[in-house]
Formats: sequence, structure tokens, C-alpha cells
Amino acid sequence: MLATTEALSTFPIARIRSRPGVPPIEVALIAQLGHGSGDPLIEAARMRQRGHEAFIDALDEPSARIGGIDVESGDTTSLYTFTVGAAGHPFHRHAGHRVFTAISGSAGAQLRFSTASAEQIARDPGEFISALHHVNIPPDCLFTARFGGGTWHQFVPLQAGSRIPRCSHCRATRTNSAATSRRSCVAPSWPTRRASRH
Repeated sequence: MLATTEALSTFPIARIRSRPGVPPIEVALIAQLGHGSGDPLIEAARMRQRGHEAFIDALDEPSARIGGIDVESGDTTSLYTFTVGAAGHPFHRHAGHRVFTAISGSAGAQLRFSTASAEQIARDPGEFISALHHVNIPPDCLFTARFGGGTWHQFVPLQAGSRIPRCSHCRATRTNSAATSRRSCVAPSWPTRRASRH
């Protein structure tokens, strides 16, 4: 596999083109934290998240809503924190766009995205794998990610058993149906060993 390295004077950004009508997937490295600092930062935040009154432990992605929508003021965004455990979480998607800022654990993280649509997968499940992309995040980093609604995604550690991102997650919701925009669909258990496309 060809590997290249390029020195940049600004934020390194990975952009993945999505299907027509859906924004590209964008992942940007913002800062390198101190060596080994990712895990203790994540653990401290995880404990604060668990103590929040809006804490929910579900879908392999414990979260807390720290800012809700205000429809009367025209604000249709909400703010969540979330963590992903050492085993990662299954591929899933959301109706609305997602933007989040995260800290990677001290072993790094891998973000996996499939740009295949539900219609493509229904016709041929292999389209999911054909449209699969990986973005590797170095250890102990602050990074951001943005992707469109309906994008299948999964976050896993680069090393088995290690911690992966703890995120502050800002997401847009629909004014006509907040419940619809929060709905998640979990994909079948796709074999990790086949997910080799970068």
C-alpha cells in the first residue's frame, strides 16, 4: 500500500467525497496533546458525563445532553457529550448532519465511514464495503469531524482494548420532528476483517 507524508503549516484535513446531495466527510487534526494525556482526559470527562442529570447509557455510546434545542428562538441545534468504549460501537447512521470535536485516547482511534446509501445497500450489500473509508487518528490528539445525515459510521480503537475518542458533539435537529432527527439505524454486523479500504 502506498504511503506518503507531507509537512503542512496548517491543520491536516481528510476530505471524503460522499454521494450526490450529501456533504463530504471532513476530519481535521487541531492539536497534538501531551504524550499519554488522552486517556486521563477521557476518563475524567467520562466520570463527569456519568454524573450529569441527562446522562443516558445506550447503543454502546454513553452520552449526556448538555444543551437542548430552543425552537421558539429558532435554534434547532443541540449539544451532547459522548464516549465510546474500548470495544467501539456498531456501524450506524443518523438522520441529521453531525459535527463533533473529540480527543483521541493514548492509543489513537480509527473513524470508519461508508458513503453508500440505504438504496444501494438494499440492492447489493457489497456496496457498503465498496464505499468504506478509514481515517486513522494519532494518539492524544484534538480533532474535529463533520459528515452528512445518513452517513454510516463507526469509531474503534487503533489497538484492541484501548480507549477511543471522548467527544463533545453538536448536531442539528429538525424543527418539525426532533424525534425523527435523533433516530439511529444500526447496520448488520459487517466483518471487520473485510473493512480494509482506506
